[in-house]
Amino acid sequence: MSWFNTEGRCPHHVIRSSTRYIRNLTAIPFKKKANATDLGRILESVDTLLSANGFRKEEIPAEASALLSSFAEKQFADKELLLAEGERAIYLNEPCNLSVAVGGRDLISIRAILSGRAIQEAKNIASGAEELLDHEFEFAYSPELGYLSPDPQTCGSGEEFSSLLYLPALSHQKRIEEMRQSCRGFGADLSPYLRGNENAGDLFTLSYIPTHTQSENEAVERFDRLTEKLIELEKQAERMISAERSKLIDDRAHRAFGVLSYAKRLSEAELLSLISDIRLFLAIGGEGAQFDLSCTDLNYLLAEGMSFSVIARNGGCGSSEECESLRAAFVTERVRSKQNT
Repeated sequence: MSWFNTEGRCPHHVIRSSTRYIRNLTAIPFKKKANATDLGRILESVDTLLSANGFRKEEIPAEASALLSSFAEKQFADKELLLAEGERAIYLNEPCNLSVAVGGRDLISIRAILSGRAIQEAKNIASGAEELLDHEFEFAYSPELGYLSPDPQTCGSGEEFSSLLYLPALSHQKRIEEMRQSCRGFGADLSPYLRGNENAGDLFTLSYIPTHTQSENEAVERFDRLTEKLIELEKQAERMISAERSKLIDDRAHRAFGVLSYAKRLSEAELLSLISDIRLFLAIGGEGAQFDLSCTDLNYLLAEGMSFSVIARNGGCGSSEECESLRAAFVTERVRSKQNT
């Protein structure tokens, strides 16, 4: 999947945009009630359909693995898939930035992920995959309740919009709780990128589950307006940064670049902090050419530098120290190669 290899709109503040469709089948509205034979037959039909339409199946071990966890880190699959029992599969269509996870809490989860602010485009792509499956299967749907799901949150519209936002100035002004409350008023949720770490690189996930009665276009427009509002508030906060603080941001960015170029060990939290220092420098108008790092480069380090991606890429890590060393080797090689091109 290539969302982190391309630059989209508003790249300084919107890292990626995603639309997810959640679908169960009339024959199996709730996976727990399915017998193995019926479930296996449906999985085989899904495999045939997707394989014939440009999707590549990723082999998933029977037990939870670093590879599967890395897919969840990159948002290609839902975390619930890690805990699901029985047969599971993930299908990727990289040219279309599409993933289809089968066998989780909801039988089918379709997700389109694009770089930057592109929720309408992501919806259009995900909708195409949903229509492809809809022609083959009968989705579990109730006129009163909407699309059926064992999760009350997603039962109804059967869809979710989300964006990964970079909000450093609002975060440093201690205004995130204020933003959260405002988002709740819109029916949306603003949460830290990493649960349990409020300041993980000043990254926050904005998510919105439309109601059953909303049209898709109305829901997309509502989410996009909220995203635009948050970006504008962030830019206003950035414009208030003093000249003295601008010098500090400049200094921190250059220090961060040095560490990313030569570190021997890097923790996940430190990597996110260093990326944030450079990203903020670029967001307030700093000259990025001196670093030879673009928003796309920073997104790549973000996507591939997370713990499970490091573990999966290297076939395992014996300790946290080894993982930090492997992360540093990957990051420094990438950053220094950019200086030589």
